[in-house]
Amino acid sequence: MRPIKHLVASCATGALFYLYSKSVLASLVCFLSGVFIDLDHVFDFYFHYKRLTLSIKEFYLSCEEYRFDRLFLFFHSLEWILLLWILIAIFKLNLIWVAFALGISLHIVMDMIGNRLFSYAYFFIYRWLKGFRAESLSRDAL
Repeated sequence: MRPIKHLVASCATGALFYLYSKSVLASLVCFLSGVFIDLDHVFDFYFHYKRLTLSIKEFYLSCEEYRFDRLFLFFHSLEWILLLWILIAIFKLNLIWVAFALGISLHIVMDMIGNRLFSYAYFFIYRWLKGFRAESLSRDAL
């Protein structure tokens, strides 16, 4: 999914969370977690090209056009999100944790709807079983 869509959705979610919580910090955490979960794409870029780039265009096109042969996406994992929500419920974690979980949850749901990956490709264990091979994770031939 295009970063601008995540940015807009995270802004809206952060604003709505502020209306609910009256906490600037919690709404900021909600916004930031919804955007910065995409940092795992930097790892995938590095693993594929064995280098980093300062070219936003090169980085963006590599992600958008599925140029990677393997997709690790360490943070884009339903297991982590489920575990986080369970920990929030069990330990009654504060509003900041709820905001964090909400931001990344919304991001993953948007990706599941808007990206070409199979929905179950958002399970880290599934990606691991498939050897993280991008062609085995996409609805389209890569």
